[in-house]
Amino acid sequence: FSFFTSFSPKKIKYAMDVASIDAEGVRTRDTWLVSGCVGSGRTRDLALEFQSRVADSKRTVHPALQWSRIPIGAVAARLTRNSRPAPPVSGRLFTTMPLDGASTGLPVHCHGFFVLGSATREAIFSREAIFSGRGSHRPPASSGEWNKALMEGCVAEAYTDLLVEIRERLRSPQSEISVASQPTDNRIMRRGSRGGPGAA
Repeated sequence: FSFFTSFSPKKIKYAMDVASIDAEGVRTRDTWLVSGCVGSGRTRDLALEFQSRVADSKRTVHPALQWSRIPIGAVAARLTRNSRPAPPVSGRLFTTMPLDGASTGLPVHCHGFFVLGSATREAIFSREAIFSGRGSHRPPASSGEWNKALMEGCVAEAYTDLLVEIRERLRSPQSEISVASQPTDNRIMRRGSRGGPGAA
């Protein structure tokens, strides 16, 4: 993590095609636009602070915990299906794999190295969620702060860049993409008592 000390946020965007065949032999080809960001907002400083605490700790730290604060966030929007405007996506949170009950309310999928409750694969955001665990399943109190910073920093910046790229693509007369990747729901990420970035 030493390279983060003189690190400025990095961004990446790319398009990818995903081909699939369903049980009935119907072929589908989806085009996705992916936007990623590293070290945006407070995530860089929080990651360095966490690594400093790990280095100063006299206890053995499990590698999974030691590398649990990586300031990377990304979003993926489905642009077309079979060269036609794609149907809307019901956005979910991912930390390599989909997270339990993690519907974002966004029309894009969001990925980040979120801290999860050890008893479930659910990202921790609210104070209530942070302190709802018991015994060994209780996550560290800084987990919610990290996840919130990741959403507000890396993920939000990646989403902004993605929308700018989509706007440019929509200006092309040959564009086949839809505008379904824009947020339209003011209840985004509000998940009530289960906790989410929009939860109180």
